[in-house]
Amino acid sequence: MKIGVFIDAENIRRSGGYGIRYDVLRDYVSQYGDAIRLNSYMSVDEAGCGRIMNTRTAPMVS
Repeated sequence: MKIGVFIDAENIRRSGGYGIRYDVLRDYVSQYGDAIRLNSYMSVDEAGCGRIMNTRTAPMVS
């Protein structure tokens, strides 16, 4: 049997799942068939990334 696993990493992170052990997940899934695809997806806040970069590169005002 061929198995594909898609992980919503953002949902796991919000549920307190920091440091998920992907190797353990792969071994678990492999017990039931050939793991042909193991994908992990995360969300990116592009607007928030821009704000973070601007605060790091903005000149210091005293």
